[in-house]
Amino acid sequence: MRFLPLGLLILLFSACLDQPDCLVTSTNKAVISFKKIGTINDTVVTISSVTLRGTDSIFYRDKKVPSVSLPVNASATQVTYRFNFPTRTDTLQLGYTPQNVILGPECGAFVFYTNLVVLSTSFTNVRIITNQLTKGDKIVNVEIKL
Repeated sequence: MRFLPLGLLILLFSACLDQPDCLVTSTNKAVISFKKIGTINDTVVTISSVTLRGTDSIFYRDKKVPSVSLPVNASATQVTYRFNFPTRTDTLQLGYTPQNVILGPECGAFVFYTNLVVLSTSFTNVRIITNQLTKGDKIVNVEIKL
């Protein structure tokens, strides 16, 4: 008898499981973290601004941050960021593959960005950590060592 309420709750919630899960983990933002060479922890850097080639968008104007989250170009397969620091300017060009995925008839289509690669950069030490743009608290796509 004491398991009856638990059984009723399970039956109630199982009725919700016949619908597809429309949980989307994809994002259109690349997370780029900064580290000092020889350390494993993120390093706070001062950024005067970050711009995207081909747009007039400006991100992170006069900010001190350990990482940045920057959008990719949804209608292209590459994006170029220009990082303006107080004493220098660097560029980072990333390539990626946008894929339209239909999660289910009720969910519709979503774009997933995969195969992230560094096409060119003026930074000396850059590596890809996660090659798919994904939502998450600790997801880092690109690591730049300064």
